[in-house]
Amino acid sequence: MRPTTIAPEGPFVDDPTEEDFARAAAWALSRSDHRLAFEQAAAAVVASRGKSEHVALLDRVIAATPRPLETLKPGSGDVFFGIVAAYARALARAGRVDAAIDHLFLAAAFEPEQPLAAWGAPWTSAPKAARKVRVETMSRALVRLGDAASQRPPCAELDENLAAAADVAERVRLRHDEHAPLLAAEARLMRVLGQLERAEALLDGAERPAWELEIERAALASAREDDGARLAHLERALALQPREPSTLLDLADALIARGELERAIAVAAEAAATAPDDGARARAETLSEYASQLASGTCRATEDLWRRAPDLAGDLDAYSTRLPDPVDPLIGVIRGVAARAADGKSQEIRVRARADNPLCPSAARAFELTLRRAGKTGALEVVCPRSGAFAHVEEVSEERAVAADTLAAIASLASSTFHLEDWARQAEAIAATVRRGEAAGFIGAAAEVPVEPPAGTDPCSWVHAFQIAAALVAAARATTDDDAARLLEPLARATDDWLSIAALLALGRRCGAARASALALELAPREGAPLHAASRAVCQLGPSGDRGLLLLRRRVRRERASS
Repeated sequence: MRPTTIAPEGPFVDDPTEEDFARAAAWALSRSDHRLAFEQAAAAVVASRGKSEHVALLDRVIAATPRPLETLKPGSGDVFFGIVAAYARALARAGRVDAAIDHLFLAAAFEPEQPLAAWGAPWTSAPKAARKVRVETMSRALVRLGDAASQRPPCAELDENLAAAADVAERVRLRHDEHAPLLAAEARLMRVLGQLERAEALLDGAERPAWELEIERAALASAREDDGARLAHLERALALQPREPSTLLDLADALIARGELERAIAVAAEAAATAPDDGARARAETLSEYASQLASGTCRATEDLWRRAPDLAGDLDAYSTRLPDPVDPLIGVIRGVAARAADGKSQEIRVRARADNPLCPSAARAFELTLRRAGKTGALEVVCPRSGAFAHVEEVSEERAVAADTLAAIASLASSTFHLEDWARQAEAIAATVRRGEAAGFIGAAAEVPVEPPAGTDPCSWVHAFQIAAALVAAARATTDDDAARLLEPLARATDDWLSIAALLALGRRCGAARASALALELAPREGAPLHAASRAVCQLGPSGDRGLLLLRRRVRRERASS
């Protein structure tokens, strides 16, 4: 999705260019609307891939802004990556080089082909400035950028940005005595660039042994398909940092590759016992299962199961103890409108945005609540390449309407700190206080979100939280599992990402992840067709041995990485 812009002669510009953004920035700056000028200048910089005149405009906006670090600070939640990069320039101007590098590389990791990393070179050119950047900050920045770059197809722009990042990292490393994590991160970046010899030369220059260095040496050996060297480096790493779960997982994997199956089983068991989360535990158990089947000679699994095991780890903890945003890029637009509504003087706010999917009812409701809170009117128009139909939610009759006190209880649950297990238990308590047959009313409530968000609550997060709370109560109040499925499956089949996720979470809690996963597989499209919202949402439900689900997960992760 592209950021939106305004024009002096109208409320918005359709499909804005870099010049449109620059004109809007200059117009806003002439009226001392520094926040708007900053946002538009940042968009001009990104749209032009860093043209010097737009960067100079951005710097003029920062210089003209009173208290820029307060006025221009990005908001919480989803923020346009160009604003994060632009704020890094404000931080660097104020001498906060460590924070500037952190923000800059966070933006660069979101869009690795954008020529942003080179901005850090002048910020770290002076020895004192380079020393201000902590080793931990620079290491984290390089790992973040390298991981993002590894998901993108090779291109000249990507290589140039990574090379600029390596240059900045070297400036920082040379100003610190203890720099093993940064040296390992630099080597990792060289490995992503395919420069294995340079990566090895960096590691060979290390003066003392370190866990991070042995881990990276093992990764380089793996890239060269040298299983013996990989195993040796992992064993050295484990000696330096015993019982480290990530090292144990890699060691079990390396032992399988070498055919040392009995030891692999033992190491995988130790990894499962020390795993810090469900994802790492699932990977350890998968490795143990695969090694056991190979050792017994009755292998039912395929090598693909072994290779897919690491992919499980990234999905299992989402929607467990935190409330992620739904899969909808319009959330960033709506939150941007919230900031504009709070600061702007216009009574009417009209926004046009481009997206892959049409405006869904949940996003429209969040936009409506955002405007209502600010006392504004307006419209959100979404331009997309295809039309879309949303599942119809049956009108709720007065007999099945949710009582005001029950709605208040759901709203209270939605306002509490998110934890899926706790919410499910509280939903059962709420369901126990309402009449039988009232479960259908909660489905209508989930779709309509009839309660205003509490003061200080982000409307996007509120809508999603209320939907999940209402769906959990509906699942708990249903008489049987089949009744719960009849209520929730129509929502899960909707092309509204927000409702689909809420319904699948509730369906998984009441009927088990297998049933929710089966529904998502049923809705999974043929290769090349757009993914259904339920197909994306199923990644939040936990692991399954179903091969079709694992293949679906792989596709979801691939498409998210390239979006």
